[in-house]
Amino acid sequence: MRIILILCLLINISAAAQINRSAHQLAAENIRKYINEKLFAGKLYKEGSFGEIHTHPVIRSDIKWTIDHGFDIVERVKTADKDDSMQFQSYWFVFYLDKKLNVIGAESYKQITIANN
Repeated sequence: MRIILILCLLINISAAAQINRSAHQLAAENIRKYINEKLFAGKLYKEGSFGEIHTHPVIRSDIKWTIDHGFDIVERVKTADKDDSMQFQSYWFVFYLDKKLNVIGAESYKQITIANN
């Protein structure tokens, strides 16, 4: 009887973990699409780290979840001494998601510029 109870608990825990992982992957997909199509269209996007999905602390009807995401945008810069150099700009955004994990908006709170000659 104890074995059955332990197995039931393990099945519930693994199912919840799978749901959380799938939600995280869906949110990451939607964020990639939002960055490539709306935020930095036409620029090279280099994926960084995704944070955990959290419930939105402020009560709003449209925003249910938030997730942090750090990434780099690569731009070609023409300078006087060289024809082309690449410049990496690192960004850290908070993305606001609805209940279906679609991106509603984004807010940048850190930007770092790194020049690569």
